[in-house]
Amino acid sequence: MKRRPIEKKDYEKRYQSARWDIMLLIALTVINLGIMLFGDNVRYVSAAAIPLSLIALGKIMCGKMDNSFYVGQYAGIEFLEDGFYIGMIFAAIAIIGIYLLLWFLAKKYNVALIIAGALIIADTVCMPFVYPTFTIDLFFDYAIHALMIIMIAMGVHAGFRLKKIIADEEAFKATLTTHRDQFANRR
Repeated sequence: MKRRPIEKKDYEKRYQSARWDIMLLIALTVINLGIMLFGDNVRYVSAAAIPLSLIALGKIMCGKMDNSFYVGQYAGIEFLEDGFYIGMIFAAIAIIGIYLLLWFLAKKYNVALIIAGALIIADTVCMPFVYPTFTIDLFFDYAIHALMIIMIAMGVHAGFRLKKIIADEEAFKATLTTHRDQFANRR
């Protein structure tokens, strides 16, 4: 089977797919934060770990967990004021805001996609510290984070290829215009 060349549309699709992977991470993180703030400590797969860990830390340190949580190794903990919890909520929202800003900027600037990919890599590296016990859910979380990193890397590559294609197209149009003007001046 003959392999067809990759076209400009293919690169555009890859780049947009990488952008939407960031939006998927944002959406899942917001859903998880809402569940953590207003419900149980249950979480869905593939959310950013750092914002969730900040909320969890705020809940633990301010006594917002169920009483059964503080039995045992956390029995002697002295609770902080609610300002710490509110600060952790704002820090988590700020991190999500950074992802959202990068998503918007990635529409025009390839570097924003690179920064978002670096943040997802940092988030993935922090996951063993955030979730010290390994479960099957975490396996899927790691797998989805790895897939996101790969998709964003492919998107970054596509973004650079798109820039080159667009630059080549503009150079070709400029050459045609120059030749047309030269031909018109000969008459």
